[in-house]
Amino acid sequence: MSLRTRLVLMVFALSIAGIWGLAARVAAVVQTDIGNVLMQSMSATVRYVAADLDSNIQLRIDVLNGIAESIAPEALGDPAKIMQILQQRKISEALFPLGLIVTNEEGIYIAEHPSVAGRLGASIGDTDFFRQIMAGAKQAVSTPVIGRTSK
Repeated sequence: MSLRTRLVLMVFALSIAGIWGLAARVAAVVQTDIGNVLMQSMSATVRYVAADLDSNIQLRIDVLNGIAESIAPEALGDPAKIMQILQQRKISEALFPLGLIVTNEEGIYIAEHPSVAGRLGASIGDTDFFRQIMAGAKQAVSTPVIGRTSK
């Protein structure tokens, strides 16, 4: 081969190698950028979902606090009076699909609305969240559990 042919082939090979190198670098930068954009998007989604969950939980806590405040201390010894108060409050089933339950100091269900067969008389006295409340916590939210009576 002539010197000119070898030189043209060398320039061509170097050009191809340079283009491949540039393409690999661009691909790496684009991949990093896409990863960053996805991470930011997922972080924003997680923040939104967390804020929505916090809002929904706080709404339920506020409703429960309002109901608790509406029960006079003298009514605590009368389960029928408590059930009447719960019925009058017209609690949204969207907020509490399984209804509301009131327990005594031992954790035994003494009132409910709406009624669920077999629920009255059941106990949650052995649960962590009930023990937290009885120890003086203002509120406690448990981990998800399967209801003993409602399943």
